[in-house]
Amino acid sequence: MPNLWNDQSNLETLANYRLLSLDQLSEVSGASIQSVRRHTARWEKLGLVRRWASRVEKLSGRPKLFVALTEKGLREIPKAKQFSKTRAPLETHHQLINQVRIAFHCLASEELSVSSIASNSMIITNHAPRFHSIPNEPDSPLKKKFVPDAVFSLHSLDSQKRLLFFLEADCGTEPLRCSKPNGSDLLGKIQNYRTYFGLGHYSEYSQWMGNNPRGFRLLFVCQTSSRRRQISSLVVSSLPSDFVWITDIERIADLGIEGRIWARGGNEESSSESILGRLSTENA
Repeated sequence: MPNLWNDQSNLETLANYRLLSLDQLSEVSGASIQSVRRHTARWEKLGLVRRWASRVEKLSGRPKLFVALTEKGLREIPKAKQFSKTRAPLETHHQLINQVRIAFHCLASEELSVSSIASNSMIITNHAPRFHSIPNEPDSPLKKKFVPDAVFSLHSLDSQKRLLFFLEADCGTEPLRCSKPNGSDLLGKIQNYRTYFGLGHYSEYSQWMGNNPRGFRLLFVCQTSSRRRQISSLVVSSLPSDFVWITDIERIADLGIEGRIWARGGNEESSSESILGRLSTENA
């Protein structure tokens, strides 16, 4: 097997994902797990990274070894943002975002192009906005901002169709519904996206995508199946909308992110669907 390791490229990969397990770094770099272990241990001795053990999946007994850049390591990346340490409560959230990001990029092939922008990336990009503004109230000059966990664009090179997705990686820490609506609960978050959809502001991704999107899908990926069912029930009972698609990380691990694992509009009763449907079917 050829030596696929490149220090600069893989340091940039770490900055892009903020933190990765050694298995994930092996997957995205194309290097063997033995090579990843050896080189990240060398980086650690040089003070470029820190490594630590953490349990990701609740069903997994053995902790995984994770790696992230230090301040010194980040200085090796000219296009990286100013260093900010990941707080412990956010570590699980970053892990979930990255699991989804890697699952999306595993779809890339000669027939399918995949692009992404992620809120947890430390790489500076001017390709597309990360913060989105919508009016506090209809016709109000006051704005409120929200930021997706990630944005994905899929481009079928055969059909020339493109799909736009916004990701919300849900670790179950946010309340489903607050007594006073302020946008900080899941219900308010979905309403923000509905307003954004209705205003057509997603057209700001036109240049990045290479065409004018006709809409988008909001993807909720939950850490547990019970949380998935809770959010599905919330969407069906409060904000029925086909643009909200819901699944959990175990389903993605078992059947792939392209599998028929998604509850469209939160409808858990009907057959699960694939988010790739419209790439091959005009009216999916």
